[in-house]
Amino acid sequence: MKLFPTPTVDDNETRYCFFLPCSTCFQNDAERLEVATQQCSAFLSFAAQQTHAFIWHKHHFHLDVISTTRGRYILSGRTCVGDAIQDEWVIAKLVFDITTTFPGVVGRIFDSDGEFLLIESAEALPDWVTPQSSDGRVFVVNGKLHVARTTAENYTNNKQELYDEDALRQVLEVESNTEASAAVQRLIRHKLNQVPTYMRANRHGVRCLLPIRVARVFLANHNLVGAAVDAFYYREPKHASLICSKMATFMPLKDAVIEQRVTFSRAQFAQLKQQQFFPPKPFMRQSARYKALEDNETHPDFQAANLGVKLACGLELLYASESMDQLGRPWREIMDEILQTQGEQELSSLPIDPDDDDSWLYMPPNTLERELERMTGAKSPAANVGGTDELQHLANVFSTFVNKESGLDGVEGVEPVEFDMTFFLDILKGANVTRKEDFEDFIEENESSEEDEDNEYALDEAVDQMEAELANTTLAKSFSHLNEAHDDTAQKSRSNETTKGGSTSFSSAQPLDLDYNLLSNLLESFASQSGHAGPVSNILSEIQYPRTAMQ
Repeated sequence: MKLFPTPTVDDNETRYCFFLPCSTCFQNDAERLEVATQQCSAFLSFAAQQTHAFIWHKHHFHLDVISTTRGRYILSGRTCVGDAIQDEWVIAKLVFDITTTFPGVVGRIFDSDGEFLLIESAEALPDWVTPQSSDGRVFVVNGKLHVARTTAENYTNNKQELYDEDALRQVLEVESNTEASAAVQRLIRHKLNQVPTYMRANRHGVRCLLPIRVARVFLANHNLVGAAVDAFYYREPKHASLICSKMATFMPLKDAVIEQRVTFSRAQFAQLKQQQFFPPKPFMRQSARYKALEDNETHPDFQAANLGVKLACGLELLYASESMDQLGRPWREIMDEILQTQGEQELSSLPIDPDDDDSWLYMPPNTLERELERMTGAKSPAANVGGTDELQHLANVFSTFVNKESGLDGVEGVEPVEFDMTFFLDILKGANVTRKEDFEDFIEENESSEEDEDNEYALDEAVDQMEAELANTTLAKSFSHLNEAHDDTAQKSRSNETTKGGSTSFSSAQPLDLDYNLLSNLLESFASQSGHAGPVSNILSEIQYPRTAMQ
C-alpha cells in the first residue's frame, strides 16, 4: 500500500437524475420550473429521512433543477463516493424508493464505470444487452429496472448526455415493453436489500484527544470530519510537514485539549488508523496528554491521542487549502464562521461513551475464505468432485502433447487424410481387392514384430540396470511419490533396504506416479507466476487448455 495514495474520488463518482411526469396543466416555463423546484425539495426531504443516521464517506445525496436542451426540467445530482464504493448502492436504493413513492417519476443512475446496475445483473441479461447498446438507456420506473432496446436508426451513443432521448421515450410509452426480466430484478433487489444493513453498520465511534478549536468545528459541522480525514489521507508530504509544524489555526498557544467522541464511517476510520504518523512538535510541547504517543500502544490514551493528532492535522491542511464542499462553498469560509462563535461551555458537558469494537478491521483467514466463497458463489467440497477429473484431463493433455512426433518445424499435428477414389469405387462394386501398398506394409510390420520380440528381453534388462544405477542419485530423489507423506512404514523399509544393501532399485521403491509429479510441478510453477504470463501459461495456451481451469 502506498504511504500517500493517489486520490480516487474523481474516478468514483455516481450520477443520477429524475424525470418528472408531464402535465398539460402547466403550460408556461415558469410554472414548470416551480413544479420541478417543489419536487426537488420533496425528494431531498425524503432522502434525508431515509439516511438521517447514515454517515456518508465523501459526499451526500443531492439534487439540483436543471434544464435540458429540449426544454425539459429534470432533477440531477452527482456524488463522489471515494473509496466507499458501497455508498453508491445507498444512492441506488434512494433512486428505486423515490420512483416507488412518487408515481410517474422515472429515475436513472450510473457511475464512472457505466451502467453498474447491469454489471450487477450481468449473468441474467439477454444477449442483445451490451455495454455499447445499453449506454444511456437504463432507467428505473416504479422501483423496477428498465432497459430500452436500440436500433440503427436511433442509436447515438453520446457519452456527454445523461440519457438517451429515444430510450426515455420508449420507457414512457405504455406499449413499449422495456422492463427487465424477473431474474434481473431479483439480482438487483438482492443487492438493494443489503443496503439497510450496510447503513446501520457503517459507523464507528471512538474517543479522541482534540484541540478545543477542532472539537468545536466538528461539533458544529460533522461533514468536516470526513473532509479532514480526506485531507490527511491524501496529503502531500512536504506541504503537510510545512503546515502541520506550525498548527497556526487549530492549535495556538495555551489552547486546551479535550476529549470528544467522534463518529466516523468505517472507511474513514480505517483510512485514519492505518497510516503511521509521527506527531508534529506543537502537540508534544503544548499538552502533556499527547505524551501518550511516546509510549507504546498499550497506553490507554494512545489511540485517542493518535487519532486526535491526525484529525487536527487534517483540519489544518483543509483550512490551508482551497478545497470546497459538495455545493461549491470553500471549507475555509465555513470553518471561519464556526470559529467566530464561543462554544466552550457546551463542549465541557458532553458525555464520552466507550469506544466501539474495531474487530471488524481484522478478518481471520477462515472468515475471509467464507466471504470469498459467498461472494463468488463457490460450491461446497462435496459438490466439487469434478476437480480430480479435471486434473487427470490436464495430465492426459500433456501426455498426448509430449507423445506427438516432432520435426524441424515443431510438433506435428494430425496427419492429413488420404483418399483413394479408385480403391473406394472397387469396394463399392464388391471386388475383393487389396492395395499393393497395404500388403507390403503388412509384410514389413510382421517382420519388424518378430525382430521386436527378440530385442524386447535385452531392452528390459538394460532398463532394469539403468534404474538400479539411478536409484540413489539426485535425479531419483527429485521425484515425489503420491503417498510418500502418508506412508511412514514404506519410508522406513526403503531406508532399511538402503542401509543393508547399500543401494535400492526403483522396483523396490514406492511406485512413481508421473502424472502426480507433472501436476505438482505445474501447479507450483503456475502459482509462482502470481497471475502474470509465464512458462506454464504459455504452454497451456499452446495446447489450447483453458487457463481459467488452472485457477
